[in-house]
Amino acid sequence: MTALSTISEILSSTRLWIVGLLSFLVIYCRRQYRAHRRLAHFDGPFWASVTELWLAKVTWESRIHTEMRDVNEKYGNVARVGPNLLMTNDADLLRKIGMARSTYARSEWNEALRLDPRINNSISETDEKKHAEYRRKVFNAYSGKDTPGREKTVDSHILYLVHLMETKYLSNERQFKVLDLAGICSFFTLDVITELAFGSAFGFLAADADLYDYNKSITPIMPLMELNSNITWIAAILNHPRVKRLISPAANDGSPMGRMIGAAQGSVAKRYAAGTDDVQDMLGSFMRHGLTQLEAEGESLVQVMAGADSTSTAIRMAMYFIMTNPIVYLKLRAEIDAAQQHNQLSSPIISDAEAIQLPYLQAVIKEGLRIWPPGVGIATKWVPPEGDTLEDGRFIPGGTRIGWSAWGTQHNREVYGDDARVFRPERWLELEPGSEQLLKMERTHELIFGNGRYGCLGKNLATMELNKVIPTLMRRFEMTLTDPTTPFKSQGNGFFHQSGIFVKITKRE
Repeated sequence: MTALSTISEILSSTRLWIVGLLSFLVIYCRRQYRAHRRLAHFDGPFWASVTELWLAKVTWESRIHTEMRDVNEKYGNVARVGPNLLMTNDADLLRKIGMARSTYARSEWNEALRLDPRINNSISETDEKKHAEYRRKVFNAYSGKDTPGREKTVDSHILYLVHLMETKYLSNERQFKVLDLAGICSFFTLDVITELAFGSAFGFLAADADLYDYNKSITPIMPLMELNSNITWIAAILNHPRVKRLISPAANDGSPMGRMIGAAQGSVAKRYAAGTDDVQDMLGSFMRHGLTQLEAEGESLVQVMAGADSTSTAIRMAMYFIMTNPIVYLKLRAEIDAAQQHNQLSSPIISDAEAIQLPYLQAVIKEGLRIWPPGVGIATKWVPPEGDTLEDGRFIPGGTRIGWSAWGTQHNREVYGDDARVFRPERWLELEPGSEQLLKMERTHELIFGNGRYGCLGKNLATMELNKVIPTLMRRFEMTLTDPTTPFKSQGNGFFHQSGIFVKITKRE
């Protein structure tokens, strides 16, 4: 009887486990079916509609920017790329989402960018009212209104960049030297932003080195950060305050990122301890507009990452496409030389205002940003509870996430023509000023820096650096790729980390 009783108990227990497991599977499948059905009228890759693993794979492989572009090209301007995620390259829809009175809301995608676990920053804050208030406090610092000397600051670092290139990397008849343009562009933008942010540059150019192993250390963690942004169940775990405190690098914890954070936070702490808020840099502006020391420390690493990484990509890729297109190279150089001969350019560094008056230079810069948008995070937003109806009549249920494809938007053939994937600056000059097509292109191009309440705060500084660095390099040097057949390394996870753009530079006669 005892044996039979034991067997009976085992069978009963087994049945309970089976019933429980089947119940779980039924509930899970039912939820998945409902989730699948609510967005079934949007096409996309099949596996993306049933699991986030598809999105996780393309994120981890650092190809989300090209994959999302191709998805929208194949499945339409609004396509399904997750069980509860849509992706769009529609400029009109993106402008609607970013409008001041839009009821779309920031998602957990932003939470992953809280680099300091103690406090939110201008990117990571998801509460719309708090985000608007935060932007108001930091706007004057980023826009340049409170940093009137920033063009001179940029000039000083361009001169140091030129000095480094002339003294260490110049080739001639007797010597052949190679410069990695990717690295030196990163050092330049890091020095610019750290001086504007904290009053003194960290000294990347002076050392001609990756201080704190910043680039080396951040490159391998960027896929993890983007997974945290894109995949909801990963975000639910890693964005928990206790987990975030446990895994986030801390100031001076011995890690490369910790040393970088320590340097940034140390600059902030020193200023707040002195109580000097009259300095005309970004930190002084933060203090005058009411940011606490903790808020300024939380913002400090965002300034460095967002302000330097995106701009260095824009500069190096513009120069890369100039060097790989001889006709563009010669036309741009001819325009710059002609302006110089007519005394229209300052020396030794062209001014921002002068650069704006050079039409081909502006076309080259625009086209460089368009063909290789430097920021490629999908920046998902929550569709409002009441849902939204697209122009084609399709309904997006409330609670759906929708992201934007930066490369898809800027490579959209409906906007830029059949050669949308070709670097061709002339497209900006061949249309009649004020024409409908040119206006459509320009309004789409503006989205590279976001729009409305989600617009990039550092846009003016980034364009200033592009306006000044590119013509300076073209005036001073002949630049060629050492081996055009060897591709450079490029990892795209939110921002790009690149290396191996090897160039030979000689002094112009």
